[in-house]
Amino acid sequence: MPWRRSISGQPVVVFTTNDRPHYLAETLVSWSHVRGIEDALLIFSCEPSPERDEIVRLLKLISFAETQIWLNDRQLGVEANPYKAELLGFEAGADFVIQAEDDATVTTDFLEYMAWGAATYRDDPTVHAVCSYQNTQRGPVDEVFRRQWFCAKPWGTWRDRWDGMKDFWPSGPIPGVGSWDAWMTEHMKRHGTVVIEPSQSRSKNIGVAGVHGTHTAHMEAEWEAQRFIPHIPPQVYRERP
Repeated sequence: MPWRRSISGQPVVVFTTNDRPHYLAETLVSWSHVRGIEDALLIFSCEPSPERDEIVRLLKLISFAETQIWLNDRQLGVEANPYKAELLGFEAGADFVIQAEDDATVTTDFLEYMAWGAATYRDDPTVHAVCSYQNTQRGPVDEVFRRQWFCAKPWGTWRDRWDGMKDFWPSGPIPGVGSWDAWMTEHMKRHGTVVIEPSQSRSKNIGVAGVHGTHTAHMEAEWEAQRFIPHIPPQVYRERP
């Protein structure tokens, strides 16, 4: 489903980057193969690091989509940088913002999947977000289902859903809960909402070896075992009955 037929404006994808240009390079290659990417605006919120010059060099080489590069003047960290990135996406005029990371590759139908989800569940306030990650194969490639569990590997949400969560965004890890992505699951439980999740993953975490991240190194076995098919032809998506 082309983006412009399903939701107003261009697809807006915000990225957080830190200090891993080798992962970023592989991630950008995967995004270059996404159908419809030429219509997208990619916004990068870049943390200060010794590798930032190389990261900016890679970003300036992007020719497959429109880009904006924002350089943080101080380290915002794993809570505040995703928050800032989300704000940048909505300030760019998007109705639906997709948030991505520098170490998550995506499938060729990623934007088609997100466009379908953005249009299908736009008026359903019980749907908190559309997620792309799946840790196992749970059904056919065209199927989605509702789940009260959140994964921060590329996901998207609407302006009205964001307005309902942004004032409660954690400024740091919450004791007994964890980082902002774990907080999202708790937020959904408290409000009775769900995410839309694919039965087969549309993203893969590649940032394990030499990881500088805060919360994912212990999940290496899961990342490595994940069944991920990068090239997926156009689908007629459907929710599990």
